[in-house]
Amino acid sequence: MKFSPDHFYPLFVTADVSLTAINHVLESALNEEFSPDYRWGSDWLLIEHPDQHDFSGPTMPLRQHFDNGFLNASNDELQQFINVKLLGHARAMYSTASLYGVIDQRTAEDNTISFFIQDDVNPIQEAQIRSMWGTGSALDNTLAHYVDSMEHIAYNPDNAFDLTAAEARANIIALENELTDQEALRFLELTNSGESLDDAVKAKDRLNNWLGGEALNVTTRWFEFRLEATCAMGHINLIDDYGAFEILTNSVFKDDMFDEEGLKRFYPGATVMASSQQRETPTSHDGQAGINPADHYTIGWICALPIELAAAIKMLDEEHQRLPLPPGDDNSYRFGRIGDHNIVIGCLPSGRTGLVSASSVATQMMSAFRQIRVGLMVGIGGGVPSEDDDIRLGDIVVSHPNNQHGGVVQYDFGKTRSDGIFERTGSLNSPPKALLTVLTDVRAAAEEVDGLKIGDYLSRLTERLPLYAYPSKLTDRPYHPQYMHVGGKNCSRCDSEKSMDREERDTNAPRIHYGTIASGNRVMKDAIERDKISQDMGGVLCFEMEAAGLMNDFPCLAIRGISDYSDSHKNDGWQRYAAATAAAFAKELLCHLASTKINQIDPINQAMNSMASGLNKNSEMVERTNQEIGGTL
Repeated sequence: MKFSPDHFYPLFVTADVSLTAINHVLESALNEEFSPDYRWGSDWLLIEHPDQHDFSGPTMPLRQHFDNGFLNASNDELQQFINVKLLGHARAMYSTASLYGVIDQRTAEDNTISFFIQDDVNPIQEAQIRSMWGTGSALDNTLAHYVDSMEHIAYNPDNAFDLTAAEARANIIALENELTDQEALRFLELTNSGESLDDAVKAKDRLNNWLGGEALNVTTRWFEFRLEATCAMGHINLIDDYGAFEILTNSVFKDDMFDEEGLKRFYPGATVMASSQQRETPTSHDGQAGINPADHYTIGWICALPIELAAAIKMLDEEHQRLPLPPGDDNSYRFGRIGDHNIVIGCLPSGRTGLVSASSVATQMMSAFRQIRVGLMVGIGGGVPSEDDDIRLGDIVVSHPNNQHGGVVQYDFGKTRSDGIFERTGSLNSPPKALLTVLTDVRAAAEEVDGLKIGDYLSRLTERLPLYAYPSKLTDRPYHPQYMHVGGKNCSRCDSEKSMDREERDTNAPRIHYGTIASGNRVMKDAIERDKISQDMGGVLCFEMEAAGLMNDFPCLAIRGISDYSDSHKNDGWQRYAAATAAAFAKELLCHLASTKINQIDPINQAMNSMASGLNKNSEMVERTNQEIGGTL
């Protein structure tokens, strides 16, 4: 985001941002040398850092669950100081990008606060703004505690940095009361009631009605601060160095007062939709009247391990705050958006991997989010190297049907015959046709130069999670099936002469393989058994432990990043990178899935019910036919 100090549009923005996004802004502000120490208490996030300047205390209060914050600040200005002022959970704030007050670094010698007001703001509005943020208010001592003491900062009253955290918090409470009083007084002025300020405070119910019913209760920290310069409601889509996200603007005024051209003076490159044209993107989960917020989510993404969850979250263009869950749902969900798609990510309970756990998570997810239309199972797996398939660590395997299997097969499900031979029984559904159609588009794009953006997605992820980068210091060496691992967590003591010969690749970029994924209830660590099962099934690309638990009840596409070779030499060194490549492919896939297509797909619950109904009708027809045949004999 780039802010011009010469142009401010009269808009009070409340931006829902994740804690992660705030951390990135803070780190950027201090040249990525900022390692904050978080201390939690009540609704407050206290941040301290070892910088030479005095900048401690309650600088960034967040909601108690700290999922949700409000941010409005310039990266450029944050390079010098951070003055994000989130007053409790109030949506009032003071920042370098706020309409109401801007520290003017160009007139620092005056030791005053200067204001940049848009030209068409009338003198009465300007006077209200200036008086609201004038010296001598509770804001005076509060702001001083937030900013550092560098000489170029204009605001630096005497003894400002003698404030304790408790005193600063008390000042914020006083400020909230002051703002409440000011807003109440303005309400009376606008209505020409002639009542006093005391009467105005008592008229809070009427003020709430004027504000659309939002509570003005400073004790609970729910507070909405507005001025006449506040503008219209809409979604502002911003793209900065950390990806795309949305800002929800709030106003008591009409949408037609909103001037998109004027907004772009403030947010260059921003796009705006009036509230009547908003997408169903729940940046805040208030939802529309009569609509369950959970119904906004149409993509279900399931992963098994925390490292897979971390990679999935970093692939989101925007992370949403969490939703309350129905009774009995003990899943842990994360929410967000990729492109036009709202996504709910569910992760298996820690330490409980396998088919049953995966099935349980999927069942609860479908029950809570009944509009899920597309399912993805994304994570790591063990590859099966062969002459036909040059699979390397970090490569991506995607389940795809062939003449024998539907894309995923449960290799350990069946019965042992009297002759001791294990006979596999049963079959699993293929991925939904809509996903297979999108795979065609992805495979076609892969034929073009720079047709896929997986590399870009990986680069952005590893900027935030360096441990998920390609592990160049580790070796990628498959061994002959008969050679067992020799001691230790890595293969440093293994005989390199026992490794399989293969040509070097020109690049470390992951390759994508489409075919059969073998799924079971145990980790495959035997290369001889691995190859035998693969041969019996007509060629397997990957082994894993969850997908078979999903396919019949949660039709999905399985996407696996290869972290080992399903043999005794497996170790954890490649797992994070493999999780990243799988998540990057999932994002690539979703970016090829048009929002118009998703609306043409039936919700999974509905599709499964229709399938079950069809099977029941077929069974009834067979039964009637048998009865009719029996009656004629």
